[in-house]
Amino acid sequence: MYKQTPDTWFQEFAGRDISGKDFSGYDLTGINLEASICRGCSFRGAMLAWAILHNAYMKPVIASSEQLAHCEGFEADASEAVGMSL
Repeated sequence: MYKQTPDTWFQEFAGRDISGKDFSGYDLTGINLEASICRGCSFRGAMLAWAILHNAYMKPVIASSEQLAHCEGFEADASEAVGMSL
């Protein structure tokens, strides 16, 4: 079961440093994370693991691949995030 996503989240994080924000377990369908920065690994940066990311706008997002582990709807070739570490 996924957590209820606050309505403000869909545009709130575009272009921001979202380090430390825990998005894991949320349905993030349609969220705009354009130009967002997620610093660090999943333990000290933003965590997106197990989130639903269908139609999420994520290019470019700078993040490490661990932060996007097991996300539903995420395609590695559609984002610059995978494999990048800060």
